Amino acid sequence: MNAALLSTLDKHAPENTKTRKPNKHIIRNADVINARRQRRRAERKFKKSPSVQNKLELNNTKKFLKFTVNKSRDNFYESKFEQYESDPKQTFRLVNRLLGCDTRKVYPSHEEPASLANDFENYYDEKISTIIQ
Repeated sequence: MNAALLSTLDKHAPENTKTRKPNKHIIRNADVINARRQRRRAERKFKKSPSVQNKLELNNTKKFLKFTVNKSRDNFYESKFEQYESDPKQTFRLVNRLLGCDTRKVYPSHEEPASLANDFENYYDEKISTIIQ
């Protein structure tokens, strides 16, 4: 039964991988800043004298920076999930943000809601009049 269910689920809803865009405010801490400095130092050293040892050092610092950024991001989101543990609405909002399903409504800038409504009315009146003509 489980095998049939899993095969059907895999057929109709295959697993997708999502890439996360780095959020600058999440990964700003002392460890990340020091790792970036080390990477930049290794880049300059390799550019000055491109030897095999300098190349290995550069690759190691890149890997260390990637590890540090991922660890920092994971810690950030773990703390957010712990913070929203008792609030399902905030938890699902965070999950949707992580999955890229952010559905915030963005309206045009306005000073009064009535003026915004009038702008929408005028826009659609013009659209309909051009369609009729």
